[in-house]
Amino acid sequence: MKKLVKILIIIFITLIVIFSIIYIDYFNSKTNNTNPKLSVKVENENYILYKAIFYKVYYCKTNKKYVIADYDEEVVCPNNYEYKDGYYTNREGVKISKDKLQLLTNDGVYTAEMIENFKTDKDVNNALIVASEFGNIRFKIIDEEEDYNIVKFASFEKVKENYDWVYLEENEEYCLKGENYNYQKSKYDNEKCGKFEKIKMSEEWCNLYKNSTLVYVKGIENLCK
Repeated sequence: MKKLVKILIIIFITLIVIFSIIYIDYFNSKTNNTNPKLSVKVENENYILYKAIFYKVYYCKTNKKYVIADYDEEVVCPNNYEYKDGYYTNREGVKISKDKLQLLTNDGVYTAEMIENFKTDKDVNNALIVASEFGNIRFKIIDEEEDYNIVKFASFEKVKENYDWVYLEENEEYCLKGENYNYQKSKYDNEKCGKFEKIKMSEEWCNLYKNSTLVYVKGIENLCK
């Protein structure tokens, strides 16, 4: 009996160590924009896929970004678009500036096929509402507390010759709690959280996001409740 208990304890400790290593690897990938070390690498024309145990990570070659996804999610990397005088022209003849196109495509909010199907400037502007509002709630965890995280939200900025969501040193810190896009945030000031308020998208965003890939994101509907 004692031998069995000892074996079970060893198995339990081993499992804790294994899951701890997996979690650290996942957290490192998510926080530092890198690939998981415990994974199988699969090379593709537009991306590199890293298959970890409970998730997968895409490295998009066109924008040099890592995207974490569940195994039932598909990630679409942006195309390598050619610009003339700072604009890309889709097959419908609609011109889209480089900053706007990268806002729409960098995180796969709109696929290449969706971009080609825009028929008017209004289609582009509607898509920009979706991509920009969603990008504004992107966050980076600065510190973890028991009931909330201290985070910084992203800003869309020019980075060398391209545009991307970045976390600036001067960006304010916030307290954030919740999951699956059912978030509440408050200002973090003098090492204290203020009054928490639910993160909710505009009515316009809620009417438009279903025409993007965000419709497949788990819990995304919570942003409209």
